[in-house]
Amino acid sequence: MLAVLVGAINIAVLLLMLYVYLKSYLRLKSQFTLGLLVFVLLLILQNTIFIIFLLIREGFSGPGMGVPVLTINLTQLGALIVLLKITWD
Repeated sequence: MLAVLVGAINIAVLLLMLYVYLKSYLRLKSQFTLGLLVFVLLLILQNTIFIIFLLIREGFSGPGMGVPVLTINLTQLGALIVLLKITWD
């Protein structure tokens, strides 16, 4: 369940980034910013599918799978926080 919580936090961070990129794109109309928008939307989709898979299908429920799944989500969260910090500045 901790992996689901971290996935939800990832989505919240991604939504903040989506807001910043969308605001920037509407102002600049940059292809780079459009690419960032697509990138963020795909990560939101990936995290949503991941959470649904964990909750509904009880995925990754085999012995010893909790730590690897949590590690993947925590790594992604760390990367997203760095990207959000760079984006926000």
